[in-house]
Amino acid sequence: MRKSLAVAALLANLLCSATAVRADASLEDVRVARQVIDALHLSDQMAVILPQLVDAVGRGLTAHYPQHAKEISEIMPRLKVKASARIDEFMSLMATALAPKLSSTELRELRSFATGPRDVAARDDFARSPAGIKFFSLREEFTREMRERGEQWGAKIGREVDEEFKAELKSRGVRL
Repeated sequence: MRKSLAVAALLANLLCSATAVRADASLEDVRVARQVIDALHLSDQMAVILPQLVDAVGRGLTAHYPQHAKEISEIMPRLKVKASARIDEFMSLMATALAPKLSSTELRELRSFATGPRDVAARDDFARSPAGIKFFSLREEFTREMRERGEQWGAKIGREVDEEFKAELKSRGVRL
């Protein structure tokens, strides 16, 4: 678990680098990057975060339209489910961001690390390897890019939830 969280944090840092290390990431590289993301259960983490985002939109709408609190509470659970169905989209975005950052060999080594034994020795061995050194050296840059991409994607989902919510209210005869 600790290894998974450490790698997930580092991967989150890695995923959004503004400067790609290489521009020739193949479809196979993206597939391997996605396997890394899946091995780290990052979609599970998003499954926790995204409903919180939708709840925040719901609280904002309730604060802005308190007279429609009942309708908001009826509509938001369905929108939460619909938004959560978009997690795979973000995981694919992460994979396409990760793939160009490392060579094909480095991606395979990262996959082996992410899917391998979950112990301190394995983490230390990877951290001392050329792929591990490169992976860990890009931490700040990757964190920044991941945060930016995550914010953009989250804002997009938030806008969609808001638009769907307003359309649902309109279909119920409520004018905002």
